[in-house]
Amino acid sequence: MKKLRSVILGGILLVVMLGLTACGKTTVDLNKYMTITAQGYDSMGTVSYEFDYDAFEDDYSEKIKISGKKKSEADELGLLSELDPAEVMLDFCVTKKLDKTAGLSNGDKVTLKWDCDEEMAEEYFNVKLKYSDIEYKVSGLEEVSKFNPFDYVTISFSGIAPNGKVVITQDYNRPEMQYILVTADRANGLKTGDTITLTAQVSGNTTTFMEKFGSVLAQTEKTYTVEGLAKYVSDMSEIPSDIYDKMHMQLKDSYYATAASWSTAEVKAFENIGNYLVKLKEGMYGNPNNYLYYVYRATINIDDVDFTYYWYGYFTDIMMLADGTCSVDLSKYTVSKASSSWGFHSGDYLSCYDGKYYVAGFADLETFINQHIVSKIANYEYTQTVDK
Repeated sequence: MKKLRSVILGGILLVVMLGLTACGKTTVDLNKYMTITAQGYDSMGTVSYEFDYDAFEDDYSEKIKISGKKKSEADELGLLSELDPAEVMLDFCVTKKLDKTAGLSNGDKVTLKWDCDEEMAEEYFNVKLKYSDIEYKVSGLEEVSKFNPFDYVTISFSGIAPNGKVVITQDYNRPEMQYILVTADRANGLKTGDTITLTAQVSGNTTTFMEKFGSVLAQTEKTYTVEGLAKYVSDMSEIPSDIYDKMHMQLKDSYYATAASWSTAEVKAFENIGNYLVKLKEGMYGNPNNYLYYVYRATINIDDVDFTYYWYGYFTDIMMLADGTCSVDLSKYTVSKASSSWGFHSGDYLSCYDGKYYVAGFADLETFINQHIVSKIANYEYTQTVDK
């Protein structure tokens, strides 16, 4: 019997100790005091929250105190004041925030998230905070009609890629459109296949707009794909063979027209050995936008002695139109030229036959490349098909 009594007394003591350990902390359920409400018009609604401080203080003003052991530290932290400790605890230990507050429609969900300093609450106020995120479904917003501004907007594209432009036209015969501003995130520097986003917004107070027309904007953004732009040729493969041949023949005719004036030289061979397509680098601006060089190996004969050199001609601003047609002005081209007078030489002057004669051209490809291709690489890049 004595042993049983000892066991019972030990159990009672354990319960008392556990009770003393737990009784020092006050559990506070923060969610209990929080209310979230929605107001306004559907798609323009707002939400707000309200924490019931009066009810909280009624429940805890007598229960929440600054821990006696922590008063000196609490004083240094500014926790001691004329305010009720329960209110101080909320100010220092509890913050909250809604993830969305505006532009809401019926059925949307918003979440109130707590951010609490649980350690400070327990250490200085003997409070255990209880809380969880609160999800709120928006309802009760006043219904209004929806107006889609993009039903009254047309766009077109102009210019030549990659410098195309967008033109936005609003139908101002629709009264609402007189109060709506439509802008593009990119207005120029466009090429076919790019996307742009138009944004529509009321150019004034949205509530005033709603009250005037009884509607709100059903859509504020719309994405379009750029199409219908001409573009400058950026790859040799884009040039149709018939256009390529026409440019070649124009340059060949120019060479032979010049050679026809020679009294002592005869053209033995004139061969197109390839091309250099030189185009502006992306993001660079300049004129022309591209060059298409034709490079030729020419052999002439004077007094039964052959002389071989390199000659060029080029066209500029070759385009592909929106319908897939290749466009180039065949009357505008440049070819190797040179002159010599009183010992002064200009252009692509090349001495030949021991200085007795000269031609317009280059003794080797490297000289041509350095003078006409490499000299442009600050703003241009190139591809080539020249068979050296």
